[in-house]
Amino acid sequence: MLAGVALVGALASLVASVADLRQARQQAAQAAAARQAADQLLTQVTVSAMPPGQAQPVRLRGDLPGQSDASIREPRHGW
Repeated sequence: MLAGVALVGALASLVASVADLRQARQQAAQAAAARQAADQLLTQVTVSAMPPGQAQPVRLRGDLPGQSDASIREPRHGW
């Protein structure tokens, strides 16, 4: 009888942990999507504020000098 109660308690704990993990993953995905949207908006605003022909790659505030060029956002002209 005691083993059954312990098993039910362990299963309830497992279900709660899985629910917490799913919520954390969903929040992480939403945060990544928000970051991507902010990056795209910043690139568009920066490019649209420059005179034609002078668009340069944009480094975001979080980018550190010396990082690889993979962190540079190329201007997009899709308006």
